Amino acid sequence: MLKRKLLICILFALFFNSSFGQGLIIDHNCTNVDLIPTTVVDNIKSECKFEWAGASHAHQLLSGLKFLENDFPYLDVTIGDGETGDPNGGYLPDTNGTFCIMDGVTLLWSQCGKCCYQFIAPEAYWLGDDAHQTLEKTLVTCYPDINISGWGWCTELNTWTAAQVQEYLDQISAYELQYPNVQFIYATGTAEYNGDAGYNRYLRNNQIRQYCIQNNKVLFDFADLDCWSNGEMNYYIHNNDTIPLLHGDYYGTYYHTNEIGCKNKAKAVWYMMARLQSWKPDSIRLNIKLYLEGPFTGTVMNTNLNNQEYLPLSQPYNMAPWNYNGLENVPAIPNSYIVDWVLIELRDAADASLALPQNAFSRKAAFLVNNGYIVDMDGFSNVVIESKFDTNLYAVVWHRNHISVMSSLPLSFNNGAYQYDFSYSSTQAYGDSLAHKPITQVLWGLASGNGNADSVINISDKTEIWQIQAGMDGYLESDFNLDGQVNSQDKNENWMENFGTNCQVPQ
Repeated sequence: MLKRKLLICILFALFFNSSFGQGLIIDHNCTNVDLIPTTVVDNIKSECKFEWAGASHAHQLLSGLKFLENDFPYLDVTIGDGETGDPNGGYLPDTNGTFCIMDGVTLLWSQCGKCCYQFIAPEAYWLGDDAHQTLEKTLVTCYPDINISGWGWCTELNTWTAAQVQEYLDQISAYELQYPNVQFIYATGTAEYNGDAGYNRYLRNNQIRQYCIQNNKVLFDFADLDCWSNGEMNYYIHNNDTIPLLHGDYYGTYYHTNEIGCKNKAKAVWYMMARLQSWKPDSIRLNIKLYLEGPFTGTVMNTNLNNQEYLPLSQPYNMAPWNYNGLENVPAIPNSYIVDWVLIELRDAADASLALPQNAFSRKAAFLVNNGYIVDMDGFSNVVIESKFDTNLYAVVWHRNHISVMSSLPLSFNNGAYQYDFSYSSTQAYGDSLAHKPITQVLWGLASGNGNADSVINISDKTEIWQIQAGMDGYLESDFNLDGQVNSQDKNENWMENFGTNCQVPQ
């Protein structure tokens, strides 16, 4: 029996490691439960034994799962929360045909099932010796069937330091080694509060995201789910930074949100469980070609940033104005042809004029190679985005210091991929010649010089970015020709030549 249980633990650990070698982020793009097949839902109910602990904000997930069951009866759950079950507190239910969840942890009483379901602070899950004993009692002594476990923040990140958050990250990582048969879920905090407190939690949330990206973890991005609604991200400006903020559609007093906010988190929980069952949503394969003006040499683009080892190993669009929290990363740049990272955004609309931000449904960071093609993390394959669309597919390609473009026509399906070439005509970009510029007599490319990524090339790109970085080497915003150096050539041959150029992507 012991050998059989050990074998199951090893297989479970191998399953998760092989399925999520690149990590997994569950954010506002992961709430369409209609995509999940009923067979996968049935697998979740039979295979996933989920423990979720936390304080008031964390209970948005559990409340939402109950609310969601009213809208989608087949997404039925049984939650051991001490309210509807064992009067001693939270426990792991054993109800066939439902998704079984334990609310909280087993505290240090002699019996199992004793927990304070209303408030599981860090000290009861991961912070300190008592927390470590509590989790061991829960996962080993009382409920060894639990195979997925996570803990959610309250408002700690408004004031906690980077060192305190690192302690959380280190301890959850240590739990992964201690309990190899359990998939641990990392989480960001809320997107509540503005001002200095909001700025601090924004920094700490980004710290958690970056750790998960670099270390291939599974992240429930609570903050991202907080701030997005109907394709719109709510935000405020603090010290000239764009800070995501709880969306007004979710204002309420039910665990600091409303029923809509709770359901939104619950949909993400089901989506996460489906992904942990190796399910992937419908895929869109992309074959997109374009050139960046800055590094273009007449036939191909230079790869100086790559040759000088300046290219980052993780996607660089996890900051304003893109605020993209994808996990794309590589252990090493896959080949010598890589020029830089780009960010692809897909929009679903009847025609280009209606391809507005609220119609954006998926984004993914990818590599641009020197012949103009955008490729996936292996350095040569078509980019694959896990999603689907209903009408016409339009692509926006963002670059960190070039003016971004959107396809003027829907992408066409051919040879198993959605195809688009921005380079051969001015009319290929929405906005025609205003959107990109000629780089040879027959080729067009994205205009360089947008150092602050505000979608317009103007004096601030020089005074606020180029002048500060002039004379520096590295992966820099004002290195407009991507040769690894910021000098007068970037200013005179790129920024000055394109002064006044505006992005034509529909906003």
